[in-house]
Amino acid sequence: MAEHNPGDAIVAFLLGGVVGVAAGLLLAPCSGEETREKISDWLEKNRGKTREFIEHGREVVGQKKDQISAAFEAGKKAFRESAS
Repeated sequence: MAEHNPGDAIVAFLLGGVVGVAAGLLLAPCSGEETREKISDWLEKNRGKTREFIEHGREVVGQKKDQISAAFEAGKKAFRESAS
């Protein structure tokens, strides 16, 4: 059975929020220059949070990669042992 990681849900929620904000800004009835200025201001204000979010995402991906690699190696080992 699949394990549920609360960290994955948080990352998905935050990513959804970022996409929602970006869509709202891009679809707002503003000129392109005003929209770019808003995005630039928002990114400047949230630069630290964005870095933390990206770093957390990299950590989660790294952990999942390690878990999948370990499971794959354990499966190969079990297969070899059962074949012997």
